[in-house]
Amino acid sequence: MIQKTIEQLRTRPDHHKRFVAFSASLAVTAVVFSVWFSTHNFFRGDDTTVIAQAKDIGPISSFVATLSSGFDSFKNTFK
Repeated sequence: MIQKTIEQLRTRPDHHKRFVAFSASLAVTAVVFSVWFSTHNFFRGDDTTVIAQAKDIGPISSFVATLSSGFDSFKNTFK
């Protein structure tokens, strides 16, 4: 399916190819920015949440906790 779409895109004019490339890069940038923005406490003030209190936190559990906290913060922004 993706290869078929790429083959169809190759037959399009250059301005259409540039538009698709720009749109894709804009979408990826928007996702990265929204994840970055949701992990910062811009509007909360000083009430920071402690994610885990264990001494030895692994990198995967830390990453999952950060993503979970970020998505919760992002959801609470629109409530």
